[in-house]
Amino acid sequence: MERNWTVKSAASALMMIQFYRLLQQGKSEAVALAEATQWLQNVTNAQLSEWYAAKIATLPQDEEIIRPFLQDQLDDIKIRPTTDQPYSHHYHWAAFTIIGVF
Repeated sequence: MERNWTVKSAASALMMIQFYRLLQQGKSEAVALAEATQWLQNVTNAQLSEWYAAKIATLPQDEEIIRPFLQDQLDDIKIRPTTDQPYSHHYHWAAFTIIGVF
């Protein structure tokens, strides 16, 4: 029986952005996934707020696809306690795996 595991778009996007950033630094797939997972587990709302604001600042003013998503995430985070770790539960990151030959 196949089961689907749906995670929030923001958690998936953050995980993949962090994963590929680590790959670009020369880390192996397994290490990049482990470090991206650990980062997602431990990131606080304060850190995410800074991250989203920095990404928004790099976008062109007329960008209409990514900017609204990032701004919605930033607005949502701003109303939550800064020390909370919104993705600490395994629900947000445990579904990510690496399959294949390295």
